[in-house]
Amino acid sequence: MTYLKTFALSVLLIKFLLITNLYAHDEQLMPGGRPDSHAPIGVMGDHMHKEGEYMISYRYMKMDMEGLLNGTNSVSETGALSHKRGDGTTHRIIPESMEMDMHMLGFMYGLKDNITFMGMTNFIKKEMTNNTYNMMGTSKVGSFTANTSGLGDTSISTLIKVTSEKINSHINIGLSLPTGSTKEEITALMPSGVNKVIRAPYGMQLGTGTYDLLIGYSLSKKNNDISWGAQIKYKRSLNDNNGWHFGNKLEASSWMSYLWNEELSSAIRFLAIDEDSIDGHDSLITGRNPTQEPTNYGGRSYYLGVSFNIVGQDEEIRGHRLALEFLKPLKQDLNGLQMEKGNSLILAYQKAW
Repeated sequence: MTYLKTFALSVLLIKFLLITNLYAHDEQLMPGGRPDSHAPIGVMGDHMHKEGEYMISYRYMKMDMEGLLNGTNSVSETGALSHKRGDGTTHRIIPESMEMDMHMLGFMYGLKDNITFMGMTNFIKKEMTNNTYNMMGTSKVGSFTANTSGLGDTSISTLIKVTSEKINSHINIGLSLPTGSTKEEITALMPSGVNKVIRAPYGMQLGTGTYDLLIGYSLSKKNNDISWGAQIKYKRSLNDNNGWHFGNKLEASSWMSYLWNEELSSAIRFLAIDEDSIDGHDSLITGRNPTQEPTNYGGRSYYLGVSFNIVGQDEEIRGHRLALEFLKPLKQDLNGLQMEKGNSLILAYQKAW
């Protein structure tokens, strides 16, 4: 079954729930807000706040990668050893798997009813397991695990309301600040059998090293027990970081939510990402590992997500929110030789007042 068929069937299921629903929830019975007034938790900057209203949030995200793809084709480890690099040589260090844990802190404040400020920063931990081979052939020298961790980049944004009658919509304008390091080092096992301290590959760095323009457009609509929304976001580097920068990135999301009761909603989300390869190169990121080549970054990826939003309505827990989203890759068409992206899980807590 293709990812488009999966998405279509999920939408039909929610429509069926709408048809069979016999009542509509009264928003007056939800002083803590509708659970589905927020998008799936993986969508950032999807909603606005009234003048003088605050919201803080904490998100935990876990993502993994395993195996190799060249475009859409799976590549074995021995196949990767014969894959030609840009200079005509072959790879000698092959990534096996990678895990990333991210802790995100967010803040929103309603400057006016039609303008909301948003800020976010994060702490990242990355771990990648690699296999090292001799300079020629397929004899394995050994394996090593590389780790990096620390503060990531920070973003500040302004959300400006466009419409608020039949459909709620707003534009997002922001800037990503290079607070994350791009000079992280790891200890790698070389084909000669020697352990050497080197600059970590691009994907193991904690930040971008650049100021990035963030622009987007979000819209949503609530209708009894069904709500839907969509968002498009674009990220573009405004400068170089010692001769290189990550590629421009376009993201598009659409989702449909079902309101089960005053405290719980669930949703499905379709996410598409199109990212350019790295422009330029870091002269200190060199070696015979696919993750050290700028052309082996970016591509097109498609995901299907399932999420739940819970909001407290009783006075003691009013305004407290819990959220979860699980994202599964549907299709990947990657630039060059890269690790295949795996599932992602996001857990979150939010509090508005």
